[in-house]
Amino acid sequence: MRAEHGEAARGAFRQAFAAIADQLRPGATGDEPARPVTDPAEGERVPASATDERERARAATRSGGRAHVADEPAQAAQGEPTPAIIDGRLEIPVNAEFRRWPIERLPELLEIRVPGAASSMIGFPAFVDTGAAVRIEVFDEEPIAREHHRAGVRRLLALALRDALRALARHVPDAQRLVIAYARIDTDDALWRDFAQAVLIRAIGDAAEPVDRQAFDTLVAQVRPRLSLIAAELGRTLEQLLDDYAAAQRKLQSVAGGAREPYVQAAVDDIREQLGGLIAPGFLVRTPPEAFGHLSRYLRAIVLRLERVRADPARVEQQRQDHAELTAAYRRLRRARRGLPDAELDQLRWLLEELRVSMFAQGLRTPMPVSVKRLRRMIEGMRTA
Repeated sequence: MRAEHGEAARGAFRQAFAAIADQLRPGATGDEPARPVTDPAEGERVPASATDERERARAATRSGGRAHVADEPAQAAQGEPTPAIIDGRLEIPVNAEFRRWPIERLPELLEIRVPGAASSMIGFPAFVDTGAAVRIEVFDEEPIAREHHRAGVRRLLALALRDALRALARHVPDAQRLVIAYARIDTDDALWRDFAQAVLIRAIGDAAEPVDRQAFDTLVAQVRPRLSLIAAELGRTLEQLLDDYAAAQRKLQSVAGGAREPYVQAAVDDIREQLGGLIAPGFLVRTPPEAFGHLSRYLRAIVLRLERVRADPARVEQQRQDHAELTAAYRRLRRARRGLPDAELDQLRWLLEELRVSMFAQGLRTPMPVSVKRLRRMIEGMRTA
């Protein structure tokens, strides 16, 4: 049901929030004055235009944003913004953006009562990264809320530690060489932006994402002293990775230039797709830290595969087809999840990379036993779960 109707259900949920937001617009109910919103830059309470606030809220709901929520119908005077109500107190300004931790504690969930109706809905609030700040949004599915909240907390950390993050390049050995090597993937600005995010991800580690101000301040204090050492280590790993990537690209171009046999061309196309999934703009942030350290081995396996692609044509082609079958099954499972996080699917994605090593570069070894039969059983179990 979730796979078939998930997107439609989420759309209906957002429409319901939009309807609530519209009913709770400034001046729609009562005449009790509301508190002013929070200034995005400084975190201080300042007045705001109700008309502008209302238009921003409507624009957010039209573009897929989650509307503000309330346990009771909000009351506001004409000309004042309408914050959301949590536990009977005015807490969250409508559609505001923040550069600092904005409230004492983010609720675990909210019950949203529709004004004038007996029905209610449960929503999960989260900080959402807007690129230069965060805002509070509400989701109908807890896993999605947690994913957004994780990224939102990282944005607040980046803002709190901006000076330390700007200085990270000083801790990277031969940073200029890194910039030159990364140029085949993206710009130097993108490199350092993603590098800072990757360092933060590793500095946070397994720590739970904070939901209150005190826990966030504690996390800032814990993360700050780790940044320079993590940056130095990540810089060394990335330098080696980019060298391996360049070697794989050179070998691919060499083999592709003389590809005449269909099975060689099929291998070249498969490797191009593989490289695009491993190394592309944003991969520093997108690749989990536990998988990042294996990327160089996957790239070296590509070189070995290309060196041996003509050694046993029938076997090489059969292995490629077996892997393609498993990859297609993985993608079907991923589509069926409709964007919901799934740790088992994430594990399968990297097991498919290990399978390539096992098939085409056995000498590089895999950290665990992996085979076509094992992954087929794993996929079948996920289908029937």
